[in-house]
Amino acid sequence: MSRFILHCDLDYFFAAVEARDNPKYIGKPLVIGADPKNGKGRGVVSTCNYEARKFGLHSAMPISQAFKRCPHGIYLHPNFEKYQKASKEVMEIVNSYSDMFQQVSIDEAFLDVSDKCTNYKEVRSLAEKLKNEVQKKVGITISIGCAPTKSIAKIRVSNKNDFKKFRICHSLHYNKPWVLDFARSIGVSNFIPLDSMAKLCMVADGSSELYIKPMNMQRSFTWDFLPGELLVKEAGGKITDIRGNPIQYVNDKCKITAPGLIASNGIKHEELLSYLKSNDILKNS
Repeated sequence: MSRFILHCDLDYFFAAVEARDNPKYIGKPLVIGADPKNGKGRGVVSTCNYEARKFGLHSAMPISQAFKRCPHGIYLHPNFEKYQKASKEVMEIVNSYSDMFQQVSIDEAFLDVSDKCTNYKEVRSLAEKLKNEVQKKVGITISIGCAPTKSIAKIRVSNKNDFKKFRICHSLHYNKPWVLDFARSIGVSNFIPLDSMAKLCMVADGSSELYIKPMNMQRSFTWDFLPGELLVKEAGGKITDIRGNPIQYVNDKCKITAPGLIASNGIKHEELLSYLKSNDILKNS
């Protein structure tokens, strides 16, 4: 029997609860943590919402550094009693979907639904139902990943949506100058040279947001790309050729209709394709 393990993770939990209770915070950079004291405070960021992350803020960042990057943000001291109450409400809902339940933190849990589902279509339906119930009853959002094991279920692409914050993986030995030239042209400055399928794995686990692979059609084999493509897609990312077409596999060969493929966290994939199609570097590649 196939195993279906769900990893349930509340999105920017503390900040989400505060925004739920104070709608005026919605759409604004919201930071939960120590008092920044106009950039002179001590302590760290507990969590922050996606609007704050656009400025490079993240959990465990020194609060003084966070304030320097986002002085116009809303800074709140944690209200753990409120968060514990919301967590209890969510976990009761999650647990109601299966007896095989393990809470691992205030905002994270694993759920084994192998006895409830027979295929991924049923898993997706159950996960959507669970997400909708949490949203409706508790008023916050929850992300859910699925895999045969807990460690794989936890893999997820990053949520960065600013090219200046992107990290791009590129090949050590088979690369083309236009790849890094293109990355620089859209504001990417963090480059990670790697070998093998590790590059697709890094996109899948959120360590990188972008990988562009120039293709040699005589040396592009199914086993070089199919496992990595599956990881990227299961983690919530997207992978196509650089013209936006799906990758085809025929026997042992990887077949694409463009001189390269692109894997990303999915958030800006269409925009990346649009830039690629209009970029002179690509036209001359």
